[in-house]
Amino acid sequence: MTVRSADLAIYGGTFDPVHRGHLAIARAVSDHLDTDVCFVPAHRPPHKDRLLTSSTDRLAMLNLALSGQPRFQIDELELHRDEPSYTIDTVADFRSRVGEEARLYFVLGEDAYRSLPSWKAWRDLLDFVHLIVCRRRHKAALSKALSDLEAQRMISSVSALKQAPRGGIFCFQQPEYDVSSTAIRRKLQLDQSLQDDLDPKVYQFIREQRLYLKQDESMSI
Repeated sequence: MTVRSADLAIYGGTFDPVHRGHLAIARAVSDHLDTDVCFVPAHRPPHKDRLLTSSTDRLAMLNLALSGQPRFQIDELELHRDEPSYTIDTVADFRSRVGEEARLYFVLGEDAYRSLPSWKAWRDLLDFVHLIVCRRRHKAALSKALSDLEAQRMISSVSALKQAPRGGIFCFQQPEYDVSSTAIRRKLQLDQSLQDDLDPKVYQFIREQRLYLKQDESMSI
């Protein structure tokens, strides 16, 4: 990973497979905050029983999808962990590398954000990063723990967010892109069109490697 500016957004996930919805969120974060975005593919996420493809294939698909986009990069640190990957460890690692003054953001979709109180050391995340929450048009109810945290840490503008390197919560509306990795895997099994959902190079790789065929689709992302 190479930090090219004073701002860096961490975007974690299984990316199984990476799709245009992931890219739309990354572009929105990059444009809105004027920041580079670092994709961090998970190896053994603690909240998922298993993944449908290997780390090698998921990394290859990410490299294909992000090629030629200078504000996007990939960090493989979680892929080299034998134990489950906890976000608190990842953000602490990033902070140690970028230094104390760089503004560091961690990107969360709304579903992940609502589940935040179940994460390891979740309150300590703000000691290392700002939380960037991509909310849907219809805001969902939050737990009391999250509501209390928002009351203390919510920041309403980008200019205010950039006054500190960490510690705030900032929300913006998620790009309207109705797609999920689960739905894409099902379409692949049914040989349905994915022209609007996948980068052409990613789609070609999936077809060549015969990924996601006759798999159990109980996992969702």
